[in-house]
Amino acid sequence: MKKSAVAFKPGFESLKMPCLIPARGGSKTIPRKNLRELDGKPLILHTIDFAIKSGLFSGVYVSSDDAEILELAKKAGARAIERPAEFAKDTSLMKEVVEHWLGLLRQDGKYPLAFALLMPTTPFRRREDVAKAIGILRTDPRCDSVFGVFEAKDPPFWTLVDDGTGLLRALYPDKYYARHQDLPKAYFGGPFYLIETAAYEQLKRFITDKTRYVVVGGEFSIEIDDEMDFKWAEFWARERRKK
Repeated sequence: MKKSAVAFKPGFESLKMPCLIPARGGSKTIPRKNLRELDGKPLILHTIDFAIKSGLFSGVYVSSDDAEILELAKKAGARAIERPAEFAKDTSLMKEVVEHWLGLLRQDGKYPLAFALLMPTTPFRRREDVAKAIGILRTDPRCDSVFGVFEAKDPPFWTLVDDGTGLLRALYPDKYYARHQDLPKAYFGGPFYLIETAAYEQLKRFITDKTRYVVVGGEFSIEIDDEMDFKWAEFWARERRKK
């Protein structure tokens, strides 16, 4: 039986989007985190190498305030974007970084129909997961963004918070005593984010009312924020080499 042709959204037939990798030089939890070595190369290089070797993107851009990161990006084959100091503070928002980058693309006449964001603190990804997400964005008319997500091991509905007086309160009191199996699955975003540029420009955020997702697992859900995360990533890197 002959397969039916894939129906693409208008303008998305031959879509190949650019990719942004944001990487500050500073870090509160791990000094020079993006340049710290993981499995024999700087952390950020895992994401740059993946983005370039995947062949999925029209261009790979690294936005940073750090000269060493920018030089490393150029040597790896990415396009280095020097980030203004006002967008490289601990208090800076991701939307400021994205809008600075999109503004530069607009000036160069390369304003994209959609784009990808890859965080360097999530070093491991599978090409097939990102390709699947791109396929969804290109073909699903209900959808204007796609996240790579991993399932929360502990339900966030069991979260406890300080009420401001030193006493604990359940963040979701109506669900706090529910059994795990009775709660809806919950997810965290991590390895990649894809979005139509028009949707991003309108909302100034990545999650919309039309966001779909691709679930990843295992080492692909590692997000490095502290020393224990680094040790976990090093363990998975050794395991990957054994395969």
